[in-house]
Amino acid sequence: MNARAEPDPAETSHVPGGSTAAGHRKAARTLTALGPGLAVAATCIGSFVVYALLAQAVGSPRIFIDELVYWDPAASLARGEGLSIRGEPYPYGALYPALLAGIFRVFPDRELAYELAKSLNALLFALTAVPVYLLARRVLRPWSSAAVAALSVAIPSSMYVSVVMTECLAYLTAAWAAYGILVALERPTFLSQGAALVALLLAYSARPQLAVLYAAYLLGLGLTWFLSRRDSDRWRGALFALWPTGVSLAATLAALVLLPVLRGESLNDLGGYQGLWRAYDPGAVVHEYQVELVEAGARSLPQERRSSHPFHDLAIPTLVGSPCLLEKLIGLAQMACIGGRRFARAPARSQ
Repeated sequence: MNARAEPDPAETSHVPGGSTAAGHRKAARTLTALGPGLAVAATCIGSFVVYALLAQAVGSPRIFIDELVYWDPAASLARGEGLSIRGEPYPYGALYPALLAGIFRVFPDRELAYELAKSLNALLFALTAVPVYLLARRVLRPWSSAAVAALSVAIPSSMYVSVVMTECLAYLTAAWAAYGILVALERPTFLSQGAALVALLLAYSARPQLAVLYAAYLLGLGLTWFLSRRDSDRWRGALFALWPTGVSLAATLAALVLLPVLRGESLNDLGGYQGLWRAYDPGAVVHEYQVELVEAGARSLPQERRSSHPFHDLAIPTLVGSPCLLEKLIGLAQMACIGGRRFARAPARSQ
């Protein structure tokens, strides 16, 4: 007995309404495939227009000294005099002044260049939605990722579009660096590592503090190897494939450690930003966090038990009263133990 043949779609296209329904299904599939990407594009365009218009309401620099640090080197570079601040070497990231210098070369008028610089900030900030969308797509559905991308540009830090500073560029380059790191960790091919290293270099050129992303990249490679150490054959071959990262690490160590040592210079990989981490005493930072934790822990106790609880008898004198960092850490551990016991004894909440 012969099997019944399926009807040819071409033969049934004359059925009334059949072509219309097929066209609707095709359009729905197209919208599903392209819709999130179009939404991200609309987010970029819309946020750029809104932020560029809002930035024009700021008629003059508000953080004058900080803005001048990037404004003068850009003008100096546009004149062909290199990056300098009134004749002194420029110690910060070079990427942002280089972008501003392009505006100066085309529009020498400083007032017009100032307005265009704020529009450039708006564009850089808006474009951050693209790498954020790509990052979100690793764990979310397309439309949820598009929503995350929209939220990434709807944040209070958008106020930085109105100042001539590096925050907008750093936001964009850091997001691309994070995406590059993720792709390189998933498949550490030559191209993925190269793209990640280029993104990391751009992030460092925007703000040298973002060098911490390079350390995160190296740490991520180490953790990935540790978690997949059972598959030793795979990682023996992968270690050889990591030669671009190895070359970058050797070059980084040579540039930031070996050369300064040979020249008798101090190690300085953050340029003018080195004061941001040298200005803080680790003990003082830990102390501030501990005071906040102590206050939060005390508020969690009933009013009548606050003065007699071991939390006060042990943790507070050790945390707040001791000038020794080690004793502070011991007090923090005591506080954690007390909190852990209280949590374990706490009755489960009814659903």
